[in-house]
Amino acid sequence: MEKIIWLFLIFLQINLNAQEKPKLVLEELIDEALVNNLELESFAQIVNASEAKIPQMRSLDDPEITFRLMEMPGLKPNEAMYANLELMQMIRFPTKISTEVRMAELEARRAQQIYNEKSVEIIMKVKSAFYELWMAQRNLELNRENTELMKQFLQIATTRYSVGKISQQDVLRAQVEIAKLEKERLGFSDMEEAALAMLASLLNKNISDFNGVATAADTIYFDFDIKQIQDYALKYCSRLRSDSLMVEKDKEMHKLAKLEFLPDFKVGVEYVSSPVTGFRGWSLLAGISLPFSFWTLGKANARVEEASANILKSTAMYKNERNMLLSKVREYFAKSNSLKSQWDLYQNNIIPLAEQSLQVTQTNYQTGQTDFLMLLDAYRMLTMEKMEQIMTRMKFEQTLADLEREIGCRDIEEVIR
Repeated sequence: MEKIIWLFLIFLQINLNAQEKPKLVLEELIDEALVNNLELESFAQIVNASEAKIPQMRSLDDPEITFRLMEMPGLKPNEAMYANLELMQMIRFPTKISTEVRMAELEARRAQQIYNEKSVEIIMKVKSAFYELWMAQRNLELNRENTELMKQFLQIATTRYSVGKISQQDVLRAQVEIAKLEKERLGFSDMEEAALAMLASLLNKNISDFNGVATAADTIYFDFDIKQIQDYALKYCSRLRSDSLMVEKDKEMHKLAKLEFLPDFKVGVEYVSSPVTGFRGWSLLAGISLPFSFWTLGKANARVEEASANILKSTAMYKNERNMLLSKVREYFAKSNSLKSQWDLYQNNIIPLAEQSLQVTQTNYQTGQTDFLMLLDAYRMLTMEKMEQIMTRMKFEQTLADLEREIGCRDIEEVIR
């Protein structure tokens, strides 16, 4: 008989393990998002388009070919004195071309930084949705535990009521609590569905593709120096680097505006034929632009002034972004530290004491030393503290993701590597 019981228990355990949902791994979800996210793909194409502009800047303008019939009496083409075929090429001043190439390269690098910024933003959104899912599933798990606990309370109350030690009111209170737990379960299920929908959107997948459980480590590690994080942010923040490249691009634009005072050239060759006289021959053509003429100097000077103003504007924006970055890093750093301390307090102090209080109150209720309302108070206090602990953990992880987005990294551990 004992062997049969053991075999039954082993079979039951195997079934339970088979029914366990697989775990959702955050790092795998992030990798999928970086590959499949449609918004990020659009930014990748912007990078490709910017890089494709560089060889365009190195090339000359399209040549121009013209055909002319000259000295036609009465617009009769067959009586034209000359038929000329001309090929003309505009050649920009060489330093103008090199400056435009440099500007295109800076724009491509800036597009890459914007792509990097969008990448860390997508990572932050995945982490935020993941921990919202974790919170919803942890609350569902807590709800199941509380339902089982409340059923135990109901059984105790029913037993004591059957022997006349308490009134029916305690039984009814336990039944009401069970009904309220069912209502809470529905709300948590909606939260889980919303988080899954957000993850599905970020990964460009169907919500039905997610059937796992979000997990989080039992402990939190956050032991960093604010100066170390700020230095990392100033070096690697994509948004700040993008603004820095914008300053460089505006300086190149200012240089190009000054180069516009230099002339461009035009060269060509023309084939001349005369059906009337039978003449056949070639002509060479050359031209030069006159950007320094007195009736165009105002326009050129205005371009230089505009470029100078753009440098001042982009420099101010860069400095402001730098100050905002350092401020945001300090804000998220302080908030992360605070939330970690709160989590540790829940984990090591508040929750154990609340659990001990509930155990003592339950024992006292079973022995008739306290009433059901006191038991409910102890139960509700423990439930509230556990839910607050779950909420604190989610807020910590989301705040940490915000901090990682600001400094431009996938994982905060990169700061100390």
